[in-house]
Amino acid sequence: MSNVSYSSEARLSDSVEREIIRETLANGESLSATSLLKFVGSGIAQCFSAAFNYIVAVADVLNEARAQDTRKSHGYW
Repeated sequence: MSNVSYSSEARLSDSVEREIIRETLANGESLSATSLLKFVGSGIAQCFSAAFNYIVAVADVLNEARAQDTRKSHGYW
């Protein structure tokens, strides 16, 4: 199942639901809330880390551009 729906009105047909249960039981894996929370938490942490690194990189580029501009215009920033 490659398409996931987050709509509250979405319903699975009986055959699709049976197939999902059959595949889940065949794996031998159980669904754990703690592992799911860890997975979601690590994804959120990676997003924040990437956003922070992007902001730092933009600030560095802006500071470098300001420094080059002051050298060319001989002014103070």
